[in-house]
Amino acid sequence: MGKINGTGNTREITAANQDAALRMIKANPSIKFADIARKLKLSPSTITKWKSENIMDWAVRYQQTLREAFDELEGPAIETMGRLIKDGNFQASKYVLDNKNYGAVQKIDANVSGDITIDVTIED
Repeated sequence: MGKINGTGNTREITAANQDAALRMIKANPSIKFADIARKLKLSPSTITKWKSENIMDWAVRYQQTLREAFDELEGPAIETMGRLIKDGNFQASKYVLDNKNYGAVQKIDANVSGDITIDVTIED
């Protein structure tokens, strides 16, 4: 891809490089900053600085890009779980039901003698 060069000022060059980095992250959310830096011919510390110092709002845009990439996986994940459940995959069924609060009931053995009061609190 190469470092963005040209007649633009430093701010324009930084903005172009940041936009290119965010496009790479959107395409591959697990890409490492070192790989982005290498592709853009930048120092990895430059990208780390963008994030740590929120240069030109990059840390915020970086987090938003990751959220968008993650959100795009929701539909395919649901479809995959549906296929697994229809194919009889017990773990997929258990995962969905547990996360919908249909988890197994906890049983408690108790030996009681005499009069006793039991208070039970059920938390969500």
